[in-house]
Amino acid sequence: MQKNLNVFSRNEGGQVFLEFAVALPALTLLIVITVTTFIFCIKCYRNNLANLELQSEVRIAAERIVEDALRSKTFAIEKGTLSQTPGSRLLLKRVHTGTTGIEEEVTYFLRDDASGKEARLCRNAYNAPITGADNHSEVTITNFTCTQKGKCLRVEITGKSAVTDKTFSLVTGIYFAGM
Repeated sequence: MQKNLNVFSRNEGGQVFLEFAVALPALTLLIVITVTTFIFCIKCYRNNLANLELQSEVRIAAERIVEDALRSKTFAIEKGTLSQTPGSRLLLKRVHTGTTGIEEEVTYFLRDDASGKEARLCRNAYNAPITGADNHSEVTITNFTCTQKGKCLRVEITGKSAVTDKTFSLVTGIYFAGM
C-alpha cells in the first residue's frame, strides 16, 4: 500500500490562502491597537513630565525667595516699576553671611524674555532668570505678587505650562520677627 506523498491533496489546495485571508485582518487590528496604545502611553508620559516640571519650577522659585527672605532684615515691595515688569518687584535687604557683614540687596522681579512670549522670574539681573531652564514643559510665570500685612510677607507665584496648558500656583507666607 502506497500513500500519497503530496502534502496538499486536491480537496485542500486553497485552504492555506483562505486561512491567511482570515488571519490578516485580525493581525492588522492587533498591530493598530498596539501602536495606538504605545502612542497614547508616550503622550501621557510627556504630559506627566511637563506637569512635574511646572510644579518643580514654581516650587524651586518659591524656595529661593523664602530662603533669601529668611536671611533678610527688611523687605520692600514695588508694584510694576518697569513697563516690561508686570506684577510685583520684591526687594530684600540682607546681611551677607560672610565675615565682612556687608549688606546686600536682593531683588526678585518678573520679566519677559527676548521673544516677549515667556515671562521669567529673575533674581538681581535680567540675564539670570531662576525659572525657565526646563526642557519639557515650557513654563511661563504668569503671576508674581507680593503683599505685606504687618510683619508678614505673602508671596504668590503662578506658572503655566505651554505643553499641557495647566497652571500651578503656590502661595507662601514669611514672618519677619525682627522688623
